[in-house]
Amino acid sequence: MTPEPQSTLTLSAARPAAVVHHGQSDARPDGTDAVRPALKSAGHVIVDSLVAHGVERTYVVPGESFLDVLDGLHNSAIETIVCRHEGGAAYMAEADGKLNQRPGVAMVTRGPGAANAHVGLHTAWQDSTPMLLFVGLIPFAHRDREAFQEFDIKSWFDTGAKRVMVLDHAERASEIVAEAMFAAMSGRPGPVVIGLPEDVIRQTISPALHPAIPVAAGGMNSTDIAALEAALAGSRKPLFVTGGNDWTPKPPGSSPAGWNGTVSLRRRNGGRRERFPSIRRPMSVPSGTAAPGPPTTCWRKQTSWSSWGRSRAM
Repeated sequence: MTPEPQSTLTLSAARPAAVVHHGQSDARPDGTDAVRPALKSAGHVIVDSLVAHGVERTYVVPGESFLDVLDGLHNSAIETIVCRHEGGAAYMAEADGKLNQRPGVAMVTRGPGAANAHVGLHTAWQDSTPMLLFVGLIPFAHRDREAFQEFDIKSWFDTGAKRVMVLDHAERASEIVAEAMFAAMSGRPGPVVIGLPEDVIRQTISPALHPAIPVAAGGMNSTDIAALEAALAGSRKPLFVTGGNDWTPKPPGSSPAGWNGTVSLRRRNGGRRERFPSIRRPMSVPSGTAAPGPPTTCWRKQTSWSSWGRSRAM
C-alpha cells in the first residue's frame, strides 16, 4: 500500500510566520533590524499635533467624552488651564487668540458644554479671532440613536464658525488639526470647531504628524510700495482706516519707516460717539518726506483685510 503523502501544511510549519510587535524591530531584506514606532491613540496624536503647531496652553472644562485627549495633555508641553464654565474657557481661548499669532484653543464636552461655549465662539466670529474649539461627542457607534447628550454639531455651529469638522476616521487626527489651524488663520481669521467622537479618539494609529500648512501672509510688492510712498509724500492729512487685531509691536521690515504720526480711534455707541484718545497706533512713511498735518481722527472699522497687504501693522 502506498503511504499517503504528508499535508503541505505540516511541511510548511517548519517556517513560522513572522509576528510583528509595534515598537520592536522588524527584519529587513538585508538582515538588519528596523525599529517601528509604537502606535498612539488618536487623542494623544491630537495633542502632539497641537504642540507641533506651537500651542502653549489650552482652556478646558474636563468631560468624559474626550478623556483620551486629556490624558495626552498630562505631562505634555501644553499648559492646561482647567476652567469652571465652558463660557469662560471659550472667552479665554478667544482672548489668547487675540494676544498671540496663533489660534487660542478651548476644549469642552458635548451637549450643555458645547452650548455654554457658544457665546465665546460667537465673539471670535464677530471679532475675526483665530480659535479652535474641540468638542467631545458621543461614540460613533451611537450616532443617530438619540444617545445621551447627542446633538448635531454642524447644525449648531455652522453659521458661526469658519469650518466645522468631525474626526470620523482616527488616522486623520493630525491632518484635522493641521487643517483646522490653517482655516482659523488664513484669509479673515475666525473660529473652527472640531468634533471628537469618544470611541474614535481611543483608536490607535501611527504617531506620524501631518506638517503644518503654510498660511500666506499679506504683503506689498515694489510697485505697491512705490505708489504708497508717492501718495503719502503728496498728502497733507493722510487718513488711515484701521481695525481688527493681530497688531505687531514693530512695523515689518518691508514697511516704510520714519514718520511719527498717530491715529485716534472712535466708535459709535448707539447714537453717541465715543472718543478714545489714549488708543493710538504708530504709522510709518518714508524718511525725508514732508511732515504731515495734525493727526487725523479715524473711524474704527472691522474689515477682512483681504487687500492692502494686512496694512494693520502700519
